[in-house]
Amino acid sequence: MTSKTVIGLMSGSSLDGIDLCCVHFYESEKQIKYRWVKGKTYPISPPLKKAIQEASEEDKRLGSSLDQSFSQFALKCLKTFLKELDVKVDLIASHGHTVKHEPENKITVQIGDGTYWAQQLNLPVVYDFRTEDVLLGGQGAPLVPIGDTTLFKGYEYCLNLGGISNISYKQNNSVIAYDISMCNTPLNELAQRLGKEYDKGGSIAESGQFIPDLFDELNNLDYFKLTAPKSLDKAWYFSKMQSLFNNGSYSTADLLNTCCEHIGYQIAQSINSSKSDSKHSKVLVTGGGAYNTFLISRIEKYLVPRCKLVIPEPYLIEYKEAIIFALMGWLRVHSKINVLRTVTGAIRDTSSGKIASI
Repeated sequence: MTSKTVIGLMSGSSLDGIDLCCVHFYESEKQIKYRWVKGKTYPISPPLKKAIQEASEEDKRLGSSLDQSFSQFALKCLKTFLKELDVKVDLIASHGHTVKHEPENKITVQIGDGTYWAQQLNLPVVYDFRTEDVLLGGQGAPLVPIGDTTLFKGYEYCLNLGGISNISYKQNNSVIAYDISMCNTPLNELAQRLGKEYDKGGSIAESGQFIPDLFDELNNLDYFKLTAPKSLDKAWYFSKMQSLFNNGSYSTADLLNTCCEHIGYQIAQSINSSKSDSKHSKVLVTGGGAYNTFLISRIEKYLVPRCKLVIPEPYLIEYKEAIIFALMGWLRVHSKINVLRTVTGAIRDTSSGKIASI
């Protein structure tokens, strides 16, 4: 496979912004490796953020006015980012933004018009990585395990703390991966009740009191009784979890404290219950939640001693998922597998993604 410089585009469920990264991929000693070039996050404008949060069923489709607005905003971000780079870019790979995800109905929608970007930027774009897997009976998620097993082999577990927490690891020569729980989505929403964009370092949560009954209610939600493959989206949060935070007798700090305890417990349970052959396991922790020291302490509280959480350098914390979507685009243009059936539950592995050529 030829080496290429790729821009990865990622917009997660927490709606923090559009993450763009530039990465150079190459092969060395029969292994795929990467060289980090640059990354930047572009905050989503308040009107667009509101439009995504309040999207109607009409909006949740490709070609909708919301799709067009998101595509135009992302194009501006891409143009600005490209001007700041001093390297030649070969390809753009986009996750887009998920506005609808119903794998049980074989439906998944990620807005972001790859064809439009390819025409405007004169660069090929790979996008829509989930649809083929969903049509083959898979969850269409999680997608990052292909990157975890390709680029981060030195860790037994890869844990991402984004709007949703997810994990991947190897077991009996198969890759296991799934969404564990909601994560920054409820934590950010609760912090916003206090006029904060998010709870920096988990300081508000740490100041709160633990609510045992709420902890039990959260842990008893049906999702936590399911086995992998399984996946979450924001619609699940709104329909199943959000109402549990609307009891007026609890302070927001207490809700944050208990939510962190719940997330930490579920993450530790997922790791503890896996069958690792290693006496000492390293867990690579990325995503914005890696900066939440109180949340990290809650995971460590329940984690078995043999496992150690590793917080890497900031670029990897913030852009690991964008790096992996860049990798997925590179694999796709070389017709290589980039979505794993053992992870998603599909009937076969695929080289997924639509390619918008120039």
